[in-house]
Amino acid sequence: MRKTEWLDFVQVTGQVPIDWRKKHEKALAKAASDDRVQQLKAKARADYMGRMDKLMEYAQVSTLIPNDAERKQILKDLAEIRQDWEVNDEVVFTQTR
Repeated sequence: MRKTEWLDFVQVTGQVPIDWRKKHEKALAKAASDDRVQQLKAKARADYMGRMDKLMEYAQVSTLIPNDAERKQILKDLAEIRQDWEVNDEVVFTQTR
């Protein structure tokens, strides 16, 4: 997926794109202790937040978004989703333990 596809995916599903999760899910699957799982989740969450910030920056300047009203709505949706990701493990780590 690329930025536009990620943008659509995140806005529609509210979930972290699979491309972003792959390496983190592999590491989490191999984690032997709860402490290590928590460390890896924190690292993954930081990565996802950074990627979401970049996605929001993209939405601010993308010429593929036809008007300001739609851009405002997309940015509002992304901000709400990002906030949910910050606190909700079930949304961020749906495919992991």
